Amino acid sequence: MRLFVNLLIIVLIFVNLQQFFNTLIPAYKNYLQSAQDKNEVYTKSRRIEIIGKFFDDLKNTRANELSSINQIEEKGELDILLPKRFEDYELVLIINSIFRSSGFNDANIYQFQEEKLTHPQLSFLNLIKKNFSFKIETNYPDAINLLKNFENHSRIFEVNKINLSKAGDKISFNADLGVYYLGGIKPLLEK
Repeated sequence: MRLFVNLLIIVLIFVNLQQFFNTLIPAYKNYLQSAQDKNEVYTKSRRIEIIGKFFDDLKNTRANELSSINQIEEKGELDILLPKRFEDYELVLIINSIFRSSGFNDANIYQFQEEKLTHPQLSFLNLIKKNFSFKIETNYPDAINLLKNFENHSRIFEVNKINLSKAGDKISFNADLGVYYLGGIKPLLEK
C-alpha cells in the first residue's frame, strides 16, 4: 500500500509539474513576443525621432541660410553678387569692361538666353541664369587671363563650354558662359 501511495504522490507531482509547464510555456512565449514587439516599437520610435531631428535640422539650416541671405541683402552685398534684375545691356556693359580690363576690344556677344533654375535644396530662391556666348581671336595666355577675369568678377559667372582652335599664331576662342541673378526670395513654408 505504501508503494501505491508513493506512486500516487509521484504521479500527482508529475501531473502538477506538467500543468505548471503547460501554463508556463505559453506565458513565456507571450513574454518573448511582447518583448520583441516592445523592441520593434522602440526601434521605430527611434527612427521617427531621427527623421524628425533631420527635418528640424534641415528647417533650421534653411532658416539660417535665408537669414544669411537677408543679412547680405540688408548690407547691399547681395545685389552685387546676385542682382534682382539683370538687363541684357547691363550684362553687355559688364562683359565689355571685363574684356577691356583684359586688353581686348569690346566683345562680339550673342545668344542671350534665360534659364530658370530649379533645385530642391534651393527651392526658396528664384535663381535665373542668363547664358551668352562670345568669340575672339587671341593667344592662349590672353585667353586664360580673360577667363580669370570672369572668374574673379563680383558677379557669379559659370563657364558652360569652351572651344579653342589654333590657326597659326592665333587661336579662335569660343565660349559659352552663364551669369546668375536672383529673381526674389520665397518665404519658407511654416509647419
